[in-house]
Order: sequence, then structure tokens, then C-alpha cells
Amino acid sequence: LHPNGELSYRMHYQSQNDGGQRHGLSEFFDENGQLTQEINFKDGKRDGIYKAYVSGYLHDRRCYKNDEQTDMSYCEK
Repeated sequence: LHPNGELSYRMHYQSQNDGGQRHGLSEFFDENGQLTQEINFKDGKRDGIYKAYVSGYLHDRRCYKNDEQTDMSYCEK
């Protein structure tokens, strides 16, 4: 949580049996509760679309595969 009580992030993890790594969508928020980033993870590594927002507007969009930035076609399939 941020000092003002607003949620700072929300992450999903695999079960402990699978190593407890980040898996699925992680979201990050500013002190006002606005979404600032969305990152997809697979087995603890960035995999899929990454989005960054400024003042609620999409500012940056990237594609990752196995924690490495890659061509957007991988994420559009």
C-alpha cells in the first residue's frame, strides 16, 4: 500500500508447488489509485504485453517473450 492507503500493486503468483513465481497479470498503481503499469508474467519472467500509463493514458506498449523484449507479433497471436 502507498502511505495514503491506496493500493500500490496487485500481482498473481503460481502455487508454492510451482515455485511461487509471478504468473499472470501484475498491475501497479500511483498514489491516486490510477493504473501506471500492466505486465504479464509466465513462470516468473515477463511474457506478453507490457503497458505503461501516464495520467490514465497509454504511454508505452511493448512485447516480451521469456523476459526479453521481442517483436509485437509474438503478443498479437
